[in-house]
Parts: sequence; structure tokens; C-alpha cells
Amino acid sequence: MKLIKELIPNIPSSFLNRISINSSTSKYIYEILNKNNNSHSNLTNTRYEIKGPVNDKFWTHYISNNIEQDSTIGDIKNRDGTPPQGWNITTNLHGHLYNTNKFSKISPIYNFQFRIRSYAALSKKYINNIEHTLIYPQKDTCRKSWLEFKCSLKSKNTYEKNYEILTENKINYKNNYFINNYENKIDNNFICDFNCDKYKIDDIGKVTLKRRILLDNMTILKLIYIWNTRYYQDWLKNNFQESTTTKNTIQDIFNQIREEAYDEPLNNNDCVNDIINILNCLYKDEHPFGFDRCSTYTRRAQILNINENKEGEGIKIEMTEDRNLQIYSGDPQQFIENGVLNPSKLILFTPKLVIPTNFIEFKIPYFDQSKVNNNVRDLYCKILNVINNMNVKGNTGKTKYVKKFIYGK
Repeated sequence: MKLIKELIPNIPSSFLNRISINSSTSKYIYEILNKNNNSHSNLTNTRYEIKGPVNDKFWTHYISNNIEQDSTIGDIKNRDGTPPQGWNITTNLHGHLYNTNKFSKISPIYNFQFRIRSYAALSKKYINNIEHTLIYPQKDTCRKSWLEFKCSLKSKNTYEKNYEILTENKINYKNNYFINNYENKIDNNFICDFNCDKYKIDDIGKVTLKRRILLDNMTILKLIYIWNTRYYQDWLKNNFQESTTTKNTIQDIFNQIREEAYDEPLNNNDCVNDIINILNCLYKDEHPFGFDRCSTYTRRAQILNINENKEGEGIKIEMTEDRNLQIYSGDPQQFIENGVLNPSKLILFTPKLVIPTNFIEFKIPYFDQSKVNNNVRDLYCKILNVINNMNVKGNTGKTKYVKKFIYGK
């Protein structure tokens, strides 16, 4: 691990250290999120997350196989611009990580972060009978990106503890044939003989709350600039009042964000207000806000829909598989050129850290296991089996994994 750190000395320190937020601020942020939670509850805004690194590449097909072969069970839809039978490229700008006192009883929020996300499309073109891969921004995020806020909630049941319970009991399936004979014809008559009721989703999954709004990239850069020049702006105002205008105040940029975001059809007005209120709260507390690193990866993003039937309720679960994760260091203006967050230059020419691991993630709504049908139960059993085959114990996202990969902690 020490060697890796020495090879990439330009990895920002914000990647290692989290900024502590006091409990009252954390409580206020939670109240903002909780107020509108019922009015626009969905898997983007509220969900249980199960995620982690895996070595093998067949897990998404393993999960979706039954649905693909029997349309009466449900259907599978691609999301985030994922083409049929293909992948998109997801680009994220990351920065400061925040956390609260995990022992505090005032707020259930444990940690949170902001990020900027854009999606690019992949296509193939033949020139002189030679196949070329083209990378270009998707229509919705050509000159825009998603400004996202994401937080994790504390849980009385730690994922690590329940993970150990899972691995100690070694979940067994009649469909081990599938895993051992992936290249051969798959038995479609899969029946799960595992007691899924023993492992509740609120014991296994991590609860996350998320808000995101689509904004012009130049507006996002303006927000970062005004935030990080606040003391300089205050000094100008105090010493040169006559020459100082009020066009670049933080409230002006918040108003601009609100107007632009309200006009964007893909945005939800409650999400717009939540994002602005959280930003305003952090700004008043004089917390830093910036982005000093970037990541790119190829992603397959799908929605698994299990139909309701006479046996019980159905469910919708989001599943993503990420490959080819690469990390870059730099300034936001290096990544956003001419108003476009285009990953092509990063992937082809920018020094990078390559993470040789695949990641899988499930976003699951709360469900009563006594009310769902057998198809849902079979899908949940498969997800538990994926947990049992992850590389590390515990709910581990890409940020946490890369941090351990670089620093060994």
C-alpha cells in the first residue's frame, strides 16, 4: 500500500480526511431531507444500498437471468442512458467528504458528500474495416451535469456484523450449477431453498438519502468560484465599498441556480430547494466546498421490475455494475473544458490510477418480506449470494475501496 501512495503523490488530502460537521448542522440537514421525503420518494432519493467489489464479471447476468428468460416474472430496463447490450461512461467530480459524530443521538446522518456527475455514450464506427470506439457526452449532460448530495444514515445494526453472520452460515443454493457452469446452458428452473426471512433488508442494507439537480456546468463552476473566494469578496466589500458590486454574492448564485433548475424538465422542484438549503447551511457554517479529483468508469445501469402476482407484491430494484474505474487529480476547470465534462481526454491522455476491480451495487426499497411473492424472494436470495462473494466485508463503495487501495486504511 505504501508503494501505491508513493507512485501517486498528487492524490488530494481531501480523499483521506473527512470534515467534521457539528450535530446541530447535521440535524438541520436531515430535517431538510426528511421534510420532502414522502412527496418524492423513489430509489434515487431514498433507498437501502448493498454494494461492494467483486472479481467475477457474471454477477449482473446471474441476477437478471430468470427475468430475461421469463417475461411473466417482470422486465428489465436500462437507465442513465445505458444502450441496449452496452455500457455508458460515468464521470464524477469529487471533493470534500463530511461526517458527523457517529455517537451523537441528535441526528441520524453519519457522513455525506457532494459530487458532480455526467454521462457519456459509447458507440462503434468502422473506418477502413477497422472498428473504432467513439466517446461523446449524452444529450442531457452535454453541457450540463448533475450536482448531487448524498448522505448515509446511522443504523443500530452494523452491516459488517450482519455480513459476518451471512458468511458464517454460508448461504447455499440449488443454483450453484449456474455459477460453476456459466458458459454452459443455464437451468431456468431456479428455486431458492434459502430462508430469506432470516435476513431483513434493514439489517443488511445501508440507508442513503440523495438529492440531485441538473445544472449548466458553467453555473456549477461559478458556484465553486464564489464559494472559494468568499473571504476575498468580503475583504473587497469592507475596503472598497464603492467599487464592489453585489452581482457575485452567494445568494445571487443560489437564485441563479434556482431559476435555471426550475426551468429544467428533468429536475424536481423539491430537490432544487433541498440542494440550495443544504448548500446555504454549509456556507453559513463556513465549511469548504470544492472538487479536486475525478473518476471515470464504464457502467451498466438497469432497473429490475418484478411483477405483482397472486402470491404477493412485486418490487423494483436498481442494479449497477461498474468496471474500468480510473482516478484523476486536478482542478474542476481542468475537467470541465468549454463547458463540457468530457471523459475522452481524461481516459486517453491524463495520468491516472487504475483500480483493477469491478463493483456491483443494488438500490432496494424497503419491503415487507411476508408480503412479496416468490419471484421477489428468489431475487433477494440471489442478492444475498452476491454479498457472500464480495471481496471485502461490509458495505463498501468505490470511494471507501479506493481509499483503502491507496492508503491501506
